[in-house]
Amino acid sequence: MNDTMQLTLQIKDMTCASCAQTIESSLFDEKGVIEVNVNFAKDNVYLEADEDKVSEEDIIEVIESLGYTVDTSRNEDNLEKTESMKETEETRNFMIYAWLGTILMIPFWLQLNFSFAFGQFFPLSDYSMKMVMGALATIVGLIIGWPTVHSKTFRSLSSGNISMETLITMGVFAAWSAGVLSFFMDIPSFFMVAGMILAFHLVGQYLEDKAKGRASQAVKKLLQLEAETAVVIRDGEETEIPLEEVQEGDIMKVKPGDKIPTDGVVIEGVSSVDESMATGESIPVTKKGGDEVIGSTINQDGVLKVEVTKVGEDTFLSQVVDMVEEAQGTKLPIQKLADKVTSKFVPVVIIISFLTFLTWLFFSPNLVGVLQWAQGFLPWVNPGLGVIGLALFAGIAVLVIACPCALGLATPTSVMVGTGKGAQNGILFKNGEALQIMQDLDIIVFDKTGTLTEGKPELTDYWSSEEHDGMLKKAASVENASEHPIGEAIVHGAEKKGIELSEVEDFKNFRGKGVAGEVNGEEVVVGSRGLLEEEDISISEELEQRIKELQAGGKTS
Repeated sequence: MNDTMQLTLQIKDMTCASCAQTIESSLFDEKGVIEVNVNFAKDNVYLEADEDKVSEEDIIEVIESLGYTVDTSRNEDNLEKTESMKETEETRNFMIYAWLGTILMIPFWLQLNFSFAFGQFFPLSDYSMKMVMGALATIVGLIIGWPTVHSKTFRSLSSGNISMETLITMGVFAAWSAGVLSFFMDIPSFFMVAGMILAFHLVGQYLEDKAKGRASQAVKKLLQLEAETAVVIRDGEETEIPLEEVQEGDIMKVKPGDKIPTDGVVIEGVSSVDESMATGESIPVTKKGGDEVIGSTINQDGVLKVEVTKVGEDTFLSQVVDMVEEAQGTKLPIQKLADKVTSKFVPVVIIISFLTFLTWLFFSPNLVGVLQWAQGFLPWVNPGLGVIGLALFAGIAVLVIACPCALGLATPTSVMVGTGKGAQNGILFKNGEALQIMQDLDIIVFDKTGTLTEGKPELTDYWSSEEHDGMLKKAASVENASEHPIGEAIVHGAEKKGIELSEVEDFKNFRGKGVAGEVNGEEVVVGSRGLLEEEDISISEELEQRIKELQAGGKTS
């Protein structure tokens, strides 16, 4: 029986969904590869293969032959975050420099092409101004463009692949070359076009990096909910250790107010646990021996001893994060269509650009009327460029218009941002396809009371047979000594009404049932009906009727 190898590799230099599609299709062609999933959102590839037929080195060689870099050092979350931020900052700096160089070319371009309208800005000859523009275009289009675009293009071409960057490179080099030819031929200088192509592309790349970064950080915020340390009992002694060192079978001691470090089972103690981060339920759940607890939920009032059952990637929180990240990398039905289009998009654009150049080269006298008509509302159109100038202008225009890889970028970016923003707001998508399905929904039915909550209770209304504020003052004064979320809601409700609370004496906490205390010499009990019956406190007929009305209206009492 052949051994199956499961491999996850981090990939640098992917710029859009077309890159992921190229890597995925190339790996599928490799002998021994069983399954491939390139996740553009996480910048990685998950692969299953027969290790008797293909090795990890073979897989890395295939990826790098396509012009991409495999970086194993990015497996650590903190390093990955740092690298992502560094890449975004580099893109931003390149974008700023590119636009600075392009903007500096504008007055020279205006003087060369529209001196009749704007006059002379500089006491320089046309040759000297072209030299200045050529130097700036070389810095922007070639020097800045090399690490950001052109190096990827040539690496891809060397392996027989055409990428979206190919359009950028062709547009920049065509415009730059036309600018050089303008020194020897009677054609306009296209130096500024070379700078603008690269500058606009870097704007798109920067916005894409920012979108990916925000989506990734929204997911990483879920991991920040984890406790950093845990108190474990080993050899009868309590020791505080980093969460990474906790092992299955360890006994953890969780004090009131602390986060439960990881998933486990209560073996001793009784307490209320706030599980709102996992379930959305606003009311804490009572936990006792034998009950399961979820890592990162908050222990409320009692000391618990918990036996660890899951650690690391097996915990509930880690599985939630994995699910969200998997959803970010899911291919929607519409994206599969986009992948098919983008795989043919670049060669088709190149062909169209070449045909456009030939059309204007041989038929420009018949087409110049279109430019004369357009000159009325597009002042930069110049019908007098000459045959070669018009042909170059039209051919380069096709490449420039097609440069942004929006078709391949829009869907995966929207999935990343949508699932990431949802996770940030407590909404989790099992897969990306759910996002596409939602556009056709008219009604959403939730099957569980308390699913849609803010995660904490709030006092919305109250009723009393006596003076309202007097009753609320007594209840809030007693609950002020409690840490229970319902008690806090009552206290906050009283504070909003400006009620001054009294000191409470002889405070008692009946776990899971309520509290009691003495307020201004009067005994006050606040709690469930079960507690009132235990304390032998009778309920008036008027209150009994009010409780029934609340229950009939779907409200708890």
